[in-house]
Amino acid sequence: MKYQATAWKEIEGPCLKDFNEKEAVDSVNGALALRPQIEKILDQIWDDGFDGIYFMGIGGTYAAMPELYMEIVKCFQTGQLEKGREIQNECCRIIYKMCSAQGNMYAVIKEIIRLQGGPDVGGVRAPLLNLMESDRAVTAQAAQMIADAIAKYC
Repeated sequence: MKYQATAWKEIEGPCLKDFNEKEAVDSVNGALALRPQIEKILDQIWDDGFDGIYFMGIGGTYAAMPELYMEIVKCFQTGQLEKGREIQNECCRIIYKMCSAQGNMYAVIKEIIRLQGGPDVGGVRAPLLNLMESDRAVTAQAAQMIADAIAKYC
């Protein structure tokens, strides 16, 4: 049985129902405004010492570039904070590239893993939007960005 959208349809490429771009930008800017306060707290934790730090984040992109995330953790553990920050910024640039695709993010990640020599596990299941032909250039660019970052930092 083929999935048929009934409540809403993507007519010209993907879109998010009721997406408010200004609200999303304001939310990100609000979070970024807290960075100095967060860094102050982290500096205090660093100065006081710690037994364990737990990293949290959205895990889908970890599958496409685990080497980079592991290097970030290693940088943190060894006090190479500037290098870790630089790698994290590169990961963000790669994620922005991945987000420029029209298909679902998991479809994009699966294609990048395939391009890296990983298994071809096919696309995503309905109702998620599969990789579009126009996304192939985006996934190839993202895979190259990942390879370049691994060569540079790992």
